[in-house]
Amino acid sequence: MLIVTVAFTTLPENRTRAVGALLSEAPIVRALSGNLGYAVGLDAETPGGVHLTHRWTDAAAFAAYRASDGFAAVGAAVFPLMTGKPVSEVFEAALMDG
Repeated sequence: MLIVTVAFTTLPENRTRAVGALLSEAPIVRALSGNLGYAVGLDAETPGGVHLTHRWTDAAAFAAYRASDGFAAVGAAVFPLMTGKPVSEVFEAALMDG
C-alpha cells in the first residue's frame, strides 16, 4: 500500500476555498481503481494549514491519478491559494492482520 500525505498553507481567508476544492474531488478520487482512502484535514496549530492524505494499492494506481484530468483540475484550483510549496511525503506500508 502507498500512503501519500500533503501539507500546505493558505492565507487563513483562503483555506475554506482550498478545502472545498479538495473535498469536491474526494468522491471522484475515492471511486478510482486502486484508491483506498482520501481524507482532508485542517491544521489546528497553523492558520490556513491543510493536510491531505491518500491511500493507494500501489504506486501505479497513484501515478494514474496524478496523470488524470481531475488531479490537474484540483491542482489548478488549489495551487494558486498556497502561500508556499506543499510538503509531500510518500510511504510504502504493509497491511497487518489482527
